[in-house]
Amino acid sequence: MTRRDSTQPLFATSLLVLIAGAAVALVALLPTPTQAATSLPDLFRRGQEQFKSGQYKRSLATFDELDKASQQPGFERDRKQLEAPLHFFRAANLAMLKQHDEAVAEFGEYLRLNPQAALQAGSFPRPVMHAFEDARSAMTTSPGSESQAAYEAFRKNEGDVAAPPTVGADWAESAVRFLMTDDETAAWKQATTEEERAAFVEGFWKKRDPTPETAKNELRDEFNARLRYADKQWTTKEMPGRNSDRGAVLALLGPPSVAATSNVSSDESAIEALRSRSRGGAESVGTLRNDLEQGRREEWTYRKDRVPDYLKMRELTFDFITRQGYGSGVLDKSSRSLFVLGEVARHVNATGELN
Repeated sequence: MTRRDSTQPLFATSLLVLIAGAAVALVALLPTPTQAATSLPDLFRRGQEQFKSGQYKRSLATFDELDKASQQPGFERDRKQLEAPLHFFRAANLAMLKQHDEAVAEFGEYLRLNPQAALQAGSFPRPVMHAFEDARSAMTTSPGSESQAAYEAFRKNEGDVAAPPTVGADWAESAVRFLMTDDETAAWKQATTEEERAAFVEGFWKKRDPTPETAKNELRDEFNARLRYADKQWTTKEMPGRNSDRGAVLALLGPPSVAATSNVSSDESAIEALRSRSRGGAESVGTLRNDLEQGRREEWTYRKDRVPDYLKMRELTFDFITRQGYGSGVLDKSSRSLFVLGEVARHVNATGELN
């Protein structure tokens, strides 16, 4: 196979597969004149056609060949593009070959790269749909993502930590700002001494105490623990983690089911990156990241078991971007995101309960 100039795009146009109503680029086009007959696009197209015609063993072998070919020097950029579709078509072929468990495992890898993906009813044969749904179910019902496990470990290690003895002038800049009413915001501005601020904060949490008959204030303690975790994860020279967008979402909703990151291309503006809904670029999933690299998008997904019932939504997604000159972990403040955070804050103020 001829080594390709890595600066030249591999694909002139994309084969689009509609998944959950969104176009997800999979990768298949005519080869460029500089590519050999068995180019990556040729192999991808061959494997896809073999799958369509029911030649599942041959299709699986072709995608294995494509996997190996894409690992050659010079194809690093294309390898990233191919990772998700390779998992997808391997899984589909394995499902049709009645290797259900192996198919579920491959679909699991695909879903970690594309946590928002879903198959429209009837878009693939029943064995494929079955394996895909089992993989989705395994992700949803697993005993906690790495993000959840990391936070739980933090809580266990630090134990029950009391509220800080002093209250700084920037207290209202943390995620608590979402809980403050207009009257409270005005009153806070009038509190200019340490004693006045401490009294305000004491009254603030007392009004929201879910068990006022006890000495323990569960809401305050958990909220403050989440802020401390945010400080540990996302503090920068510009601001403490508790004042960050990620800190606000964590404080109100807790850790997500899935946290995935992807690169932002050098010619993609920060706003374009935030507004982009393509999920094909996600490349890692795990603990909530302290990632200050340039050009990174982080996507938090809350599955059904992590979405509060009162929101009546199947899934929640929050997108953050980190880029030099733009900020670290800046939330896509879409109307949907702000609506969700507002509803959660109203529920917390009314009940004293956190998600």
